[in-house]
Amino acid sequence: MLNNSWNYRSILNQNGQVLVGSSTGNPLAAFLTSSSGTLSYLFGPGFINIDINGPISVGFGGTGRTILTTYGVLLGEGSNNVNVTAAGTDGQILIGSSTGDPNFNTMTSVLGTLTFSAGHGSLNIDLNAPVTVGFGGTGLTILTTYGVLLGEGSNNVNVTAAGTDGQLLIASTTGDPRFATVTSSGNTVAFTFGPNSLNIEMNAPGFTFVNPWPVINGGTGRTALTAFGVLLGEGSNNVNVTAAGTDGQILIGSSTGDPNFNTMTSVLGTLTFSAGHGSLNIDLNAPVTVGFGGTGLTILTTYGVLLGEGSNNINVTEAGTDGQLFIASTTGDPRFATVTSSGNTVAFTFGPNSLNIEMNAPGFTFVNPWPVINGGTGRTALTAFGVLLGEGSNNVNVTAAGTDGQVLIGSSTGDPAFSTITSSGGTITFAFGPNSVNLEVTNPSGMSWSTISTSTTLQGGNGYICVGGGALTFALPPAPVIGTGVTLALSGASSWSIVLSGTQVIRFGYLTTTTGTGGILQSSLQGDVVFLVCTDSVLSQWMVIYNIGTLKFY
Repeated sequence: MLNNSWNYRSILNQNGQVLVGSSTGNPLAAFLTSSSGTLSYLFGPGFINIDINGPISVGFGGTGRTILTTYGVLLGEGSNNVNVTAAGTDGQILIGSSTGDPNFNTMTSVLGTLTFSAGHGSLNIDLNAPVTVGFGGTGLTILTTYGVLLGEGSNNVNVTAAGTDGQLLIASTTGDPRFATVTSSGNTVAFTFGPNSLNIEMNAPGFTFVNPWPVINGGTGRTALTAFGVLLGEGSNNVNVTAAGTDGQILIGSSTGDPNFNTMTSVLGTLTFSAGHGSLNIDLNAPVTVGFGGTGLTILTTYGVLLGEGSNNINVTEAGTDGQLFIASTTGDPRFATVTSSGNTVAFTFGPNSLNIEMNAPGFTFVNPWPVINGGTGRTALTAFGVLLGEGSNNVNVTAAGTDGQVLIGSSTGDPAFSTITSSGGTITFAFGPNSVNLEVTNPSGMSWSTISTSTTLQGGNGYICVGGGALTFALPPAPVIGTGVTLALSGASSWSIVLSGTQVIRFGYLTTTTGTGGILQSSLQGDVVFLVCTDSVLSQWMVIYNIGTLKFY
């Protein structure tokens, strides 16, 4: 009887299982199995077997082989296993066969023909030896070195013998051209053509060709000329040729013979020229005189000035010293001299190698140093790094040099002076005095602390420790700036009180002291501390930023 109920044993309860049906019972969860590696499928109750053939046969799209020859070519064999050729060697080709498998084989040639012979696993490509003219060849297997190829119709190409130096390839109406030497007989300029010959004749009435060609006929009369030599005329005689000149030699003429290459020489170093047979002497005088554009000197004074002396040797001054001028003289050479002054005039007085510069003004006497009333400083020395200060008609004054960071500070009672900027009290106020400026910076962390036992007016930027004196009364700092701070700490005194005046106000959170005169902020117990900061510099309003203990407000 068919049981439609679900059997719990068929639950898929392991990784990788599949549900396998059964014709005799419920499907079961089972693993796929394989045996023998076949591609056949075996079904049974609760199992399925999928096998892969090893190797896969051709019938299933495989090769039927488990290994293939490296570099071999696969060959079909019908339903049989695929076949594989052996690997071909370099240059082999795969050649087919009508009776078996193709295989790699080396191309062969028999007798050098251009015919193709195909056989089992073989291919024969033959090249005719030699290729005939009919096939675009020469019909020859060897050609004469340096010979010229000659066409012979459909017959094999012909080749001339190699020509020798200077021969020409000369045609013939009865046969092949060939190399031959050009000849001349009878000295004519006429051309005579014959089989493999050309005759060039030079002919002139009463003229006989001679070798070499003579000067009278426009030749040189020589058959060889010296390499790098210079050709020289010798009248109607044969041209002459000098020996080759060496590096730097020049061709020097001679009144009694041929020019020749020679080395230039110098005797005594003069600038004179001495010409002789095949020679030239160029001498440079030592020293070269003025007459030849020289100085006549062999040495010149260092830093000296050269002076002309007519046809005599140039003169040279001594070197001038620092500040000297080169001053002329009507009676001699200019020379370096120091400018002098006598009489304090502004007039110029000239003398031999001298120049006098005088300063002259009615009722004026030159003084040293130059006074302020004449545009001077009245001083002969100025302090290094100092600042010049005007003193009316008195001599200019000079400050001492300022040290690093100092500034020049003015004074209403005297000269400015370099001074160090100082600060006391920590405020941001500036206090000016003679040669001083005080910069104050308010900063709670930089507050200046002191003990106090008397009532007083508080100063911004200060902290007060009340150590005695009974009940102390304090007034807030006058004319504070925003950010000015004060601190009070009770440590020994009976109490401290801050008494307000005018528009002064102290805020402590939502609490506010009585505005103006009569408003009080007071301590309660020992250890009470308050830190006040100005929040309004116009109305002098303050705020409690920090406190310890219970403060009293009135």
